[in-house]
Amino acid sequence: MNEKEAMISKQYIQACDKVWNKLQKKMPLLWQTIMTKRYILPQYRQADYYNQEACDYLMLDFLMEFTQGMDRGVDEVLNTQYVSLVRAMEHERPTLYMEKEFAPVLMKSPLPDDYEISDLHWRWPSFRVYLPKGLLTIRRKDEECSMMYLDVVNIEANDTYHLPLLIAKEIADVWGNYRIPPFHNEYNGLGVSGNLDFDCVESSIAYAGTTPTDAVNVKKVFSIVSGSHPLITPLKSDELDNEFTTRMIAVALKILLFLSSYQIVSDPIESDIIRKPKMEGNRHIIGLYHAKFVGELAIKLTNSISKAGGFTYTDRSIAAHWVSGHWKRVPYGPKHSLRKLMWIPIYRTGKDR
Repeated sequence: MNEKEAMISKQYIQACDKVWNKLQKKMPLLWQTIMTKRYILPQYRQADYYNQEACDYLMLDFLMEFTQGMDRGVDEVLNTQYVSLVRAMEHERPTLYMEKEFAPVLMKSPLPDDYEISDLHWRWPSFRVYLPKGLLTIRRKDEECSMMYLDVVNIEANDTYHLPLLIAKEIADVWGNYRIPPFHNEYNGLGVSGNLDFDCVESSIAYAGTTPTDAVNVKKVFSIVSGSHPLITPLKSDELDNEFTTRMIAVALKILLFLSSYQIVSDPIESDIIRKPKMEGNRHIIGLYHAKFVGELAIKLTNSISKAGGFTYTDRSIAAHWVSGHWKRVPYGPKHSLRKLMWIPIYRTGKDR
């Protein structure tokens, strides 16, 4: 985190602390749901990611503004953020981190043309992935703005999304004019949302997008969004916004496919608790958890293969080289009669000459 960003983030947190010093006592369940979990990163990785407390405050700010009953019409950005937050509250959304070394490999890997909906397995209806700085960016006014995190949500057709009753009551008791119309979606879809970094010229602005997941393969999915994904929002968006939203959806799909390929995170993450959240009088004690990384298994596999040295699958002698990560259909099941999509991590092959 550079000095300017650290200062802006710190100032934002201090301002939020003042506002919520009394409000958290009036909305203890809401506060506990959003603000009482912190994920501990190894020290050498801490500078690679954005401040979690500041990002959690962004969720509170969004919810407080969204529940004021303002008529905004159809707004894809706000509705996607809202559905993601509701599902996070309902299902204790996991928080993951995209491993810095693994992220560029996954980003560069093309989505498989034969990807099918059956390849997508939602381990959780909603999850958050913090991104390393500089991974997913949009250029505005000659500055690169980084997406701090992605909230990924499974939006189910004809479902109704609303806040948990007790949390809604807390907000209504404080705000009085609390009102959120029921939100329905007509198709099964993937929702992705997130905020740009605090140091950006468009500081902490939100982006979101959705795409149907009823299409048979990835080509059909992306025929809907490729090249242009016009946001349905009262705010003006341009082609740069649309292209950025398309990349957000592509990254989310790759993360989903990867999580569908490997069982890399325990569910729930009970074994990684350092300290459980609790109450001491009227004071919330924050729970501490070891951060979990998307791609940690791929890195372990890569390290184990590289330590074992080069190898070849045939009698033909080839120079040692690195094979890029890619997707592959692998056999499994009775007599290996079934096929599933699997991420093959980068590995070293061939013989040193």
